[in-house]
Amino acid sequence: MIQPPADVAPERLFRLLLPLRPTMALAYRIRCAPTVPLRVRALSVAEEAEALDLAAEAPPEIRGSRTELEVLARCLYTPSGRAFDGPEDLGRLDELDVSALAREAATALNRIAPTYGRVDLGAWRLALEKGACHPSNFSTAFAMEACWDPVPLTNGRVARPDRYWGVPARKLLDGHWMAFRAASAALESMRHPG
Repeated sequence: MIQPPADVAPERLFRLLLPLRPTMALAYRIRCAPTVPLRVRALSVAEEAEALDLAAEAPPEIRGSRTELEVLARCLYTPSGRAFDGPEDLGRLDELDVSALAREAATALNRIAPTYGRVDLGAWRLALEKGACHPSNFSTAFAMEACWDPVPLTNGRVARPDRYWGVPARKLLDGHWMAFRAASAALESMRHPG
């Protein structure tokens, strides 16, 4: 299970998850295009699953590398759009470039695109709640807290993070849900300490 990155302060980690599609710059440059900056764009669970499904159709001896290429083709971007048209494009790079891109992209995705299926949820919850409590994130946490609907005739309420991000709930990433829940829990603990 993936832990929250130890080298990222909780308040920054919370903010990393807030864009509609979080991105992170890569330090690595492809040797055949050293002036082109690359960014990793967060993938949804559905996009990751689609990459796995397509890779599963490959012969068993290349399935692992095909998975890597499918994910990279979906998450790597340049300032003008997708860096590669598909895994075949990436397959034209030498192994050194592909390995380095895969390592850096995996590190970036673990920071900006946590998923319920691969993270230590308890550790991420604690880090994100701490981040949501930071003064630099108060206004964001309060804005998120306003995105709940009351349930008539009960004390319950229904989370509506789709309102905060302005998109249908199906477009939200797992990281959005994690940050939203953390903000709510952090504000609740501030209202009722102890």
